[in-house]
Amino acid sequence: MSGGTRARMVRNGSKTYIVLTGYAGTRMRQALQLAFTRVRDTHPRVLELGLGVRGLGNVARGGVLISCFVSAGVETLDFIFNDDATIESLAGGLVTEFGKNIIAGGLAYVAATLTGVAFTSALAPGIVLVAAAFAAGWILNRVDEKYKVKNAVINGFKYVNAEYVRPGWHALEHADMSGVENAFNSLANAMTGRLPGD
Repeated sequence: MSGGTRARMVRNGSKTYIVLTGYAGTRMRQALQLAFTRVRDTHPRVLELGLGVRGLGNVARGGVLISCFVSAGVETLDFIFNDDATIESLAGGLVTEFGKNIIAGGLAYVAATLTGVAFTSALAPGIVLVAAAFAAGWILNRVDEKYKVKNAVINGFKYVNAEYVRPGWHALEHADMSGVENAFNSLANAMTGRLPGD
């Protein structure tokens, strides 16, 4: 930690504590705003800072959400500026990238949790979480490039659109909608107080 403050995890039965050691006036101890040197790992400030195993869930979830937002922005910009892009390529890209982000976040969380169980350092799980997320993301991108997962998902969306969606829209475009139109006209007339013959 910073300024000579150290944090370690101590287990007492089924409870886990974060123990802070070092000078009380250091920035880290001041940032925690804790009056005690030993706090439960469920304390809101400990969870907020991502210390210990329980705080990793918040950190992992935030990382996955940020990754999904960035992926959505990149895929949307590609859709806007690429002349060959279709709505299927946008949907396929979003689904693939979101899936990779969620898988990488889950694998990183598991690795960090196992590290937290094995070591008493409060920072080791956080470091492992970040390293495992980057490693899992890199591996998933290599797998996607090698096996063309994104292209397969895009082709799947194109197949579903061609086989099921477009024929349904075609049938809907040529259907007799006069009954629906009459029902809406009757409803509009009833709401305005006009009778059907006026």
